[in-house]
Amino acid sequence: TAKGEKITELTGKPAQLINLIGQTSLRELAALIKGCKLFISADTGPLHFAAALKKPLIAMYGPTKADRTGPYGSDDATVILSTAACAGCLKKECDDWHCMSDITPEMVYAVYIEKSRRL
Repeated sequence: TAKGEKITELTGKPAQLINLIGQTSLRELAALIKGCKLFISADTGPLHFAAALKKPLIAMYGPTKADRTGPYGSDDATVILSTAACAGCLKKECDDWHCMSDITPEMVYAVYIEKSRRL
């Protein structure tokens, strides 16, 4: 996705970050997550795999609510909540997912830089 590519670009170290969005089975994904130093995701199944595997996380929340859906299990999770007025609406379908677009690659990158200093 465009956001994944932008995040990879902003790290300044693209050789150290692999974007596999949409390219793995769930079993392959779980194995890859197990080897991650840091996992970045929206509120999706893979985020919860990473939390269960006790990985440091950056979790992005738009239509869902972190206080309701986690991430649970990780000792080092940073949650980025959308600032959109509709954030937390719990809709499964939407014509405008701007709540997620409001979480910019720059916002995620700033958290990544802070967390990577501690890893």
